[in-house]
Amino acid sequence: MSEAKEMMECPEDRLAPALAAMSDNDERAVGLFSELAESYPSDARLPFLRGSMLASLQRYDEACEALFGSVRIAPGFLIARFQLGLLLLTCGRPVEALEIWGPLQLLPADHYLRVFAQGLQSMARDEFDVAVSTLGRGITLNQEIPPLNRDMQMVIDEMTKLGPSGGAGAGDAPISSAQLLLQQALVKTRH
Repeated sequence: MSEAKEMMECPEDRLAPALAAMSDNDERAVGLFSELAESYPSDARLPFLRGSMLASLQRYDEACEALFGSVRIAPGFLIARFQLGLLLLTCGRPVEALEIWGPLQLLPADHYLRVFAQGLQSMARDEFDVAVSTLGRGITLNQEIPPLNRDMQMVIDEMTKLGPSGGAGAGDAPISSAQLLLQQALVKTRH
C-alpha cells in the first residue's frame, strides 16, 4: 500500500453504505467498517465506528480494541477517547479509563467531555449525588452530540433508581455499583 493511500481519509461515498447499515444490521456494519479500516488505516473514524457497533452488540473486548485503535491513530479524537474511557469503566477497568480520560482534563472547565468524564469518575467512587449533578451539567453544556446526552441521562436515571448508596455495597457484589449501572444503562443504547 502506498504512503499516500495510508494517509487518506475514507471517501464519503465509500463510508455511506457502512453508516446506513448501522441502523438495520449491526453485524454487516461491523464487517463494512472492518473492510474500510483495512483500506484506510489512518482514518480514526473507522475503528471508532466499528468499536461503537461492537459495543452495541455487547462485544466489549473487541469494542475496546477497536476504540484503542482509533485513539492510537488520532490521540486528539476526543469523542473516541471519551467513549473508550466509558467502555473501559463499563467493563470494570477504572484505572485504564482514568488514564484514557487524562487528556480530557486539559480541556476548558466547561467542555462537556471533561464534565462527563468527571461525573463518571464521581459515579465510580459511588458519589452518586455529585455524579448526577455533574452529568446533568454536562448535558446542559453539550450542544454538539445530542445522542451522548441521551446516554448520560440514562446513566443518571439508573443512579436515581438505586438511590444515593447505589444499592448494595461494592463489597457485596462481584462488580462495582458503577460498572453495574453503566451496563444497565448503556446496554439500551449505541455508543
